[in-house]
Amino acid sequence: MGCKFYIQDEGVYIPSEELAQSFAVLNFLEGNSFGIGTNTIIPVVNIDNPNWIADVKSQDLWGFSGVGNSASIYRLTNVGIGTGVVFERFQVGAAGTDLVVTEEGLIGVGLTNPTFRLDILGDLHATAEVEFDSTLDVDGDVTFNSNTASIDPDSGALVVTAGGVGISTGNLNVGGDTHLYGTLELDNSLIDINDSPGPVGKDYRLSSVGTGVSWRPSGVETQNTIWVTKNGNDSNSGLLEGDAKLTVGAAAAIAQPGDTIKIRPGRYIENNPIGLERDVTVTGEDLRLVTIEPQNTSLDVFWVRRGCLIENLNFAGSTVGVNHPGCGAVAFPVTGSTANSGYTTGGPATEGPTLRWRSPYIRNCTNFMTGSIGMRIDGNDASASIPGADLKSMVCDSFTQYNENGIGVSITNDAYAQLVSIFTINCDKAIYVDTGGQCDLTNSNSSFGNFGLYAVGLGATQYSGTVFADVIPDGETNDTVVGLDVQDSNLDDRRPFDGQAAYFKIDLSNYADAVGSGRINAPLQRVDRIDVTNGGSGYSAVNPPTVTIRDNDGTIIPKGPQGIVAEAVAVVSAAGTISSVDLIESGRNYLSTQNIVVDIDGSATGTVRMSPIYYTISEATEPVNTGAGTTTTMLFNEFIPYQLYANDPFTLQRISRILTSSHSFEYVGTGTSINTALPFQGALPIKENEVVALDGAQIPFTSTDQKGNFDIGEGIQVDQTTSTIRGRDFSKAIQAEVTPLILALR
Repeated sequence: MGCKFYIQDEGVYIPSEELAQSFAVLNFLEGNSFGIGTNTIIPVVNIDNPNWIADVKSQDLWGFSGVGNSASIYRLTNVGIGTGVVFERFQVGAAGTDLVVTEEGLIGVGLTNPTFRLDILGDLHATAEVEFDSTLDVDGDVTFNSNTASIDPDSGALVVTAGGVGISTGNLNVGGDTHLYGTLELDNSLIDINDSPGPVGKDYRLSSVGTGVSWRPSGVETQNTIWVTKNGNDSNSGLLEGDAKLTVGAAAAIAQPGDTIKIRPGRYIENNPIGLERDVTVTGEDLRLVTIEPQNTSLDVFWVRRGCLIENLNFAGSTVGVNHPGCGAVAFPVTGSTANSGYTTGGPATEGPTLRWRSPYIRNCTNFMTGSIGMRIDGNDASASIPGADLKSMVCDSFTQYNENGIGVSITNDAYAQLVSIFTINCDKAIYVDTGGQCDLTNSNSSFGNFGLYAVGLGATQYSGTVFADVIPDGETNDTVVGLDVQDSNLDDRRPFDGQAAYFKIDLSNYADAVGSGRINAPLQRVDRIDVTNGGSGYSAVNPPTVTIRDNDGTIIPKGPQGIVAEAVAVVSAAGTISSVDLIESGRNYLSTQNIVVDIDGSATGTVRMSPIYYTISEATEPVNTGAGTTTTMLFNEFIPYQLYANDPFTLQRISRILTSSHSFEYVGTGTSINTALPFQGALPIKENEVVALDGAQIPFTSTDQKGNFDIGEGIQVDQTTSTIRGRDFSKAIQAEVTPLILALR
């Protein structure tokens, strides 16, 4: 039958009013109709089924409300506009999870209950421009994937053409370069690369340092000064005091030749050794204001090279009870090792590109490190590329050593030092030289401690040669020897010099009075001293016991050529004991293979210490080529008492020697603890410990002790209290002068 439909919201009939047409199905479609551009709805016969289906076409969407056959059908012409819509909700997808349009005109994409005009859960992709005429409120992140690079404010991935960008909370982090064309206004602190807002109330400025920007004080950077302060940071440049380093080691790591490291007051705990490049200066504010404490107590504190200067600071351990064995406050860089901070390259130190040695200099410092060595000068850790530049020396002015049980200055292995105003307190040894070390010592003092000046032996062989012709002793010329091919280890001809000593490897077979045969391989010997090990008892000063010095096999006479027997006398104390045994004659030319002992009548006992006999160079001539080799004439300070034969070999070694004048000794021998070494604690000085020279070493000196007595070497003493002159050398001189007069008077 024929019927027609009235579409209520549209106010139209299908078909038109007063017309009727029979269709079984009405098919509502989105598409073009005959009413293109208008809201007219016209049913069109379906081409495939014209008698059964009519297509109702419209450019709009269609919806329904309700369920079943009674569901209302609506043309959704006004979706999203918010007016003239009578349905409550429009949904697309399961439960509206794809698209929801609410009665209030709210659109949700990806969520079921939108709360904004457009509420999107998920990504929004726009291939063209998106314009906002009002506020854009984003609860999550906004990522711009554009790779547009620009330094122009009118182009780039994000462009704000008017107004500004405000960030109420949170941070603005920029990973690339930032260009500001306008004013930068800050209402809070500006944090630098060190997370510092800068000091309050100080004139600090932002400055580019290395890879970042940091707050630094105003002023001009210095190119040759590196600052170290207690509020510094080792990541700072160090070129301004306000941008200082925290440790001396960090400053030394960047110091170049000619730079100065300036240290402000404070205690600096350092990862030692601190290596210094050549010609670098380390200067503290004051010797009592700047303290350097080593972390590694058995390693040196500073390694110095040619031209270095260290001044105006002190060295100390964490406490006085911490021992520092082998730790030198200042030393050459150890060969084969590396420093822990600073310039880490190891030794040896060299003369540098100038080919001239310039001694490291220590001035106005104090060493408080228990058991340490103030200046450890080891010649094995200094060298040179050319002969003559290998001085291996340091110099010093005003270096106080209050290092209990330590060594003030140690000089070994042919090293050398010039020392002025060295003051030692409670040292085991105040000044120590060994293996050819030498020094000049002036205006200095040794107080308390075990020993004052201590010298041992000779250094390694420097030159060697042979006797050119026989030398027959005649009492006048047997101090002169012509040497043949006197050469160093490189076989270069050398001229012997004052400060060297020789011994001749004579063949005992050439001497009728000698015992044995073959060449000796060690110097002949003399008695150096006799130490009393048991004073015995019951002795009388009026009739002291006999002292006999002999070989352990019973032989009295030395077994070398032209030997002289050593003689000694016992000194008896008021208590009837032997307090000491004084040598009258040291004897000479005992063989090194002899075992020399001492016999003291009664119950007293003692031991004998021997020392080698060397002949020291006074002067020598330049080597002259004779055709058969080069010769040099050597003048010795001592007479050689036996004949030398042509081709007798000899060696020349450097003497361990301390040359000093005006040295003061106070209570030397009283020990290394200041709490027990003072005289009011009952401590007694030991005169023999003031100057000790062993095994051919020399200590020419003048000195004054705590009593004001003046010594000229070990042989003459002017006693201030008794106004007398005494001593072995003085007695020998008086005897030599007076004996002929007495004989003449007789």
